[in-house]
Order: sequence, then structure tokens, then C-alpha cells
Amino acid sequence: RRLVLLFPVLLFAMWANVLKRIAGGVAFLVALFLWGCRAPETPTLLRVDEVQLSEFPNIWVRATLNNQNTRNIKLTSAQCNLWLDDLPLAELKLEEPVRLIKKSESTVDIKLSTRFYSTSDELRFLLAAATWGVPNNLDIELTISGSYGGLRFRRKIARMHYKDFAREWGIPDLSSILP
Repeated sequence: RRLVLLFPVLLFAMWANVLKRIAGGVAFLVALFLWGCRAPETPTLLRVDEVQLSEFPNIWVRATLNNQNTRNIKLTSAQCNLWLDDLPLAELKLEEPVRLIKKSESTVDIKLSTRFYSTSDELRFLLAAATWGVPNNLDIELTISGSYGGLRFRRKIARMHYKDFAREWGIPDLSSILP
């Protein structure tokens, strides 16, 4: 009987850990892929200040980014597709534009909505998260668009394994930047 009552708490704790890692990765990618706007320098992610899952499946991330460029940057849309074991799993979308002020450090709120394609996908992800942390067989694809000064940009990163994605784009170990 106690185990039955404890099970939802354990599930939430596992979700919180996995989604903090993914949300932190998305926050880093927002900073990293703003580079795709033809800016002379890539904005850098300094830290993830807070991650909230209280309105799950919506995720709210507060992150501090540094924009070294001479123009403001505005990210207007971002969509991240996830696959687990080569099967479509979920979609993360940016809910509100993100703005970085030129030549300054900015604390930004990044609101993401998560949509699992089915209840069984959510359960598959939960099981994988409970077993491996960030699943070893997770693939990711990202499309972003926005503006740098008056120039519009759109960038698509083709589907690839999460570990390859992290290595190719220099995503740091999230434990060093998460709260």
C-alpha cells in the first residue's frame, strides 16, 4: 500500500530530472543556434537559473545568456522533435519569443510546450529515463527561426543521435549549468 502511494512521487522525481536535463539542453541550444542568424559571435549560455515543471507538459526555463554582438537577437520559433528507439516520441516547441539585448548579459524566460504523440510514448520515455537517465537511444532534430537586427534567419539541424548532437554542437555536461 505504501509502495502504491510512493510510485507517483518517484515518477515525478524521475520526470523532473530528465526534463531538467532536456530543458537545460534546449536552453543551451537556444544560445548555440542563435549563432545561425549570421551573427559574428555565438551567444553563450552562462547558466540555467531555474527549471519549473509545475505546469507539465509545459516547461519553463530561466537562463542567463551573453550576447556579445552589436545587434539584438530575437528567436521567434523553435521546434525540437525527439525519437526513442527509432520511433517518434515527442515534440518540444518554443511558446514565446526570446530576446537577447546587444552587448549584454540577459536573463531570459524560455517557455516550452511538450507534446508526446501518445500516452504510451510518455510511458516509454519514463521507463527509459528511469533506466538510463538521458536515454542512450534518443535522437533529436531542431528547427529554429528568428532575426538578428533586421535580418531573418532559419536553421534546421537534421535528425541525429543525442550524443552526436551534443558532441557536434559542444553542449556541456548539463550538471555543470543546471540549478
